[in-house]
Amino acid sequence: MTDQPRRGQGLPDHRFRPTARHDVTGLELSGDEAAGRVEQKREERLPHTLAELRVLCDDAAKLAARGRAHFDADWGAKRIGKNLVTEVGETATRLPASYRADHPEIEWAFISGIRNRVVHAYQDTDDGAVWDAIAVDIPDLRRALEL
Repeated sequence: MTDQPRRGQGLPDHRFRPTARHDVTGLELSGDEAAGRVEQKREERLPHTLAELRVLCDDAAKLAARGRAHFDADWGAKRIGKNLVTEVGETATRLPASYRADHPEIEWAFISGIRNRVVHAYQDTDDGAVWDAIAVDIPDLRRALEL
């Protein structure tokens, strides 16, 4: 017999209780301390995150170079485009807040917004919006960040 609840029984109470966060020493962290550690880790990983963005921008440029007609005709190209938009959005959220603040000309909310749109409404995503992100928005991001 498994520990899984039977239909109609519900889950044990402990399954959805938030757990305390601990640092590497085993000490419990408050919410502010945990957020500070996350931001510190983002700062440390900034060169790696920017390198990831650079690769994604390269991939988007390769897809855009094939042209809109290829994108519209090939379902695989559309899936690649949606994946690139998603990955760029995910990677941009891993940039430190200070780095994003240093680049106010970039619409960070738009980047995460289109990522959310693609992820949560995948079948209903407008292919034209994905193409515009690949052909216009991602190259603009690359120029602004000098990647």
